[in-house]
Amino acid sequence: MNRRDFLRRMTVAGVGGIMVGTAGHAASASFRAGIGRRDITPPMGVSLAGHTTDRKARSVHDPLHACCIAMESGNTRAAVVTVDLCMVPRDVFDAARRLVVERCGIPPEHLMMSATHTHTGPAVTPLFQSDPDPAYVAALPGCIADAVEQAVRALEPAAFAFGSGTVPDEVFNRRWFVTPALLRPDPFGNTVDRVRMNPPQGDRGLVCPAGPTDPEVVVWGFRRADGSPLALLACYALHYVGGVEDGAVSADYFGRFRAMVEETLARESGGRPVLAMLANGASGDINNINWPGQPVRYQPYEKMESVARKVADEALRVYGSAGWQEQVPRVRGRMVEIEAGVRLPRPDEVDRARAMLAQVGEGPLKTWEEIYARETVLLADYPGKVRVPLYVLGIGDACAVGLPCEAFCRIGLTIKRASPCAGTMVIGLANGYYGYLPTTEQHLLGGYETWRARSSYLAPDTDESVLRAVLPLLNDMAADDH
Repeated sequence: MNRRDFLRRMTVAGVGGIMVGTAGHAASASFRAGIGRRDITPPMGVSLAGHTTDRKARSVHDPLHACCIAMESGNTRAAVVTVDLCMVPRDVFDAARRLVVERCGIPPEHLMMSATHTHTGPAVTPLFQSDPDPAYVAALPGCIADAVEQAVRALEPAAFAFGSGTVPDEVFNRRWFVTPALLRPDPFGNTVDRVRMNPPQGDRGLVCPAGPTDPEVVVWGFRRADGSPLALLACYALHYVGGVEDGAVSADYFGRFRAMVEETLARESGGRPVLAMLANGASGDINNINWPGQPVRYQPYEKMESVARKVADEALRVYGSAGWQEQVPRVRGRMVEIEAGVRLPRPDEVDRARAMLAQVGEGPLKTWEEIYARETVLLADYPGKVRVPLYVLGIGDACAVGLPCEAFCRIGLTIKRASPCAGTMVIGLANGYYGYLPTTEQHLLGGYETWRARSSYLAPDTDESVLRAVLPLLNDMAADDH
């Protein structure tokens, strides 16, 4: 039995299946934590991310934030940041990282930053027909650094614990094997797809999902020296929920989760600030639509509220049940870059795409063929290889793996099952954005997530390179902790 399985078996016996954490409830001065947040709500008129056609922000339903939990163990600092955005390119996160190193003394490899993947936040990465506002992008690194600096300034003696729960009824694989009648040509005119993303709900032609789901809600908890709540970080592998009014800015269910959890924690905090954060897991092929079931109509924000409530309740249950032990956790981080190939279009494909766009003329592109023709032309200027950053952050027996992609669920499950750490969260859209990351096998099945574009351009075997790099990092970190 390995160390991870031993810890899991012991905690199952002790707290009804919840994994137990690794730091003292009677907080030690040698471990400190602090919280910070910065409003990053955009001005009206900017492009919103998450669709193939452009949409402009016309109202604010709820504000967007950059949120941070900073930690200090001995003389070593680290921080976890989430931003209410769809995806953030590496250069923006790297600019924030440089500011954080300068202002806060946090080593670069000890800073885990990720986008939540709300589809109703401003475009920061140029994708499809939505381009970022340059002024907003230029200000974003400073806003992220502000949140981290605020958290570092607020460091206080704290306790740490982690746990795990499940919310299985809100995650569904969105890629399906279907009967031939439901398959469609891809945007390049090929008829090679064997699966369909988001098929007609309730159709008799649905055969079975093409991949698994991950219902786990991993929770990291922080309490003050007197045992009152300070912060909660959770991770759940659900793409997003949506269902907002047209043109509305919203943090989606990630923001509602934050508000719900903070409302509960605030009642026990004695009026002191609290913070809740929800990171997105490996959810590149996961959404919350029950595809075999019949469609259900919801009012704007209704489904978002329902999903947030379920995840918040489970996270709070885990937070309240976790064991706060008399052990001060070590904080440590690792980073490695891998080289990944880029699926560049052939010259004849670029020529065809240019001819199609010339025939269409000016104005918004409407068909899949036109939209992907533009992506083909733009991808022609990409390099043949890119450097992809992978981060691992450890706190005692817990760890977080940051993947800068919309990683498929199978990849997250593989990492968590192989991890030597008892509490592992796999955070997607972390420290950069390199498009979808399907498994090698899923590439063979085709479907939207594999169609070549700026949202999906890495070589089909990149997942194998990721696993070969991440698992040794986890093993090295676990060995370093003991």
